[in-house]
Amino acid sequence: MATGSEPQLNRRGFLISAGMAAGAPMGASLPAQAADHPPIGRRRLGTLEVSAIGIGVQNMSRTYQTTIPTRSEMWSIIRTAFDRGVTFFDAAEAYGPHEVERILGEGIAPFRDKVVITSKFGWNIDLETGARRPGLNSRPDHIKQAVEGMLKRLRTDRIDLLYQHRVDPERHPQGGEPILPENLPQNLSLVQLLKKWALQKQATPAQIALAWLLAQRSWIVPIPGTTQMPHMLENIGAATVRFSAAELAELNRQVSAIQIHGARLPEAVQVYSGVEAAPRRG
Repeated sequence: MATGSEPQLNRRGFLISAGMAAGAPMGASLPAQAADHPPIGRRRLGTLEVSAIGIGVQNMSRTYQTTIPTRSEMWSIIRTAFDRGVTFFDAAEAYGPHEVERILGEGIAPFRDKVVITSKFGWNIDLETGARRPGLNSRPDHIKQAVEGMLKRLRTDRIDLLYQHRVDPERHPQGGEPILPENLPQNLSLVQLLKKWALQKQATPAQIALAWLLAQRSWIVPIPGTTQMPHMLENIGAATVRFSAAELAELNRQVSAIQIHGARLPEAVQVYSGVEAAPRRG
């Protein structure tokens, strides 16, 4: 969230609405994705240089009612993203659990040293079976073993960016949702706003949401996830969308004027979000 005198902008709500607007079948043309594959651009996260837009692989092992992603399809998305300039891939032990890290490790194997990968620890997940257990676990001995498992699944000798998925208030690491049916009518105004700006900028609603996010801070790197090749190409095309200072100020004003209905996350996950670690002793 923005601070100080800046407008209070609901980034997650804005992006969720972009996903809702992008649910329609993709056509043959994506306005902001030129045929010659314009460069995505680069940003810095501390000492790491990454593509301005990354790829989140969270759902690449998930079974859907309408489609079941195959491993080869997911590898193709990962490798095509790399060919188009994406160098930042985000995973976590909780995704799958474990299986998404395996898919990512297999997918980036031909160019591992040319990309930055992240993974996350913090949920209480069985290190061997991947079974989810209640609560969180950031005990130092558990983190060490969790990272050892990540390295094997990712087929690498390092994790470029490792971070805590949820803060365990008892530990220090060493080193109703907006889309629920009852909330849809109230939140569709945000979808309409995205569509209006998409028409104005000759882009798609998803690209407007991602471009808006990129415009907020130079160190923000969106990591949209997908299991569909057209959606991945659409997402990275957002890097070509630009707002003038006046356009960005107006879009920020319009976003801030819309009240998002519904919780940010399911209650079972929300209870572990926004939690700060306990003060260090001694």
